[in-house]
Amino acid sequence: MVYGSDKENCPELLKALRAKDESAQSIQQQLELERKRRHDERASALAERAALQERFQQAEAELQSKLHSVEADLESRLDEQRTRAARLNEQMEAARFREAEFLQKDSEMAADLKHLLSRADADSADIMALQARVEALMAELQEAQTKLTT
Repeated sequence: MVYGSDKENCPELLKALRAKDESAQSIQQQLELERKRRHDERASALAERAALQERFQQAEAELQSKLHSVEADLESRLDEQRTRAARLNEQMEAARFREAEFLQKDSEMAADLKHLLSRADADSADIMALQARVEALMAELQEAQTKLTT
């Protein structure tokens, strides 16, 4: 049963209900748009995150590659330095051995030189003694000649 005053209010109520429905539809559309925007933002954020992760992984791989390259280069240099140090050590040992040989030869030559000098001194003394004897004999010979000529 519809009352008379209700009949008069009916168009207004219908109008209010339609306005309410339109408002509800508008709010529903706004909610849907907001959900879609959030969904799009989330998808965009996920895509950006995935892109950043990929760039990070590429950068990390590149850095790892460079690190391995540098480590290999350093290891190679270290090996070269060790080889060079071993070679220089061998050369140093050979030089020390030669130095010891030279010092031994120098010592032997010094001893030989001292012996030769002492022998030269002795020979010099002998020569001087012989010269004195020759002079004495010459003097005697001269005296004998003068005696013979007189």
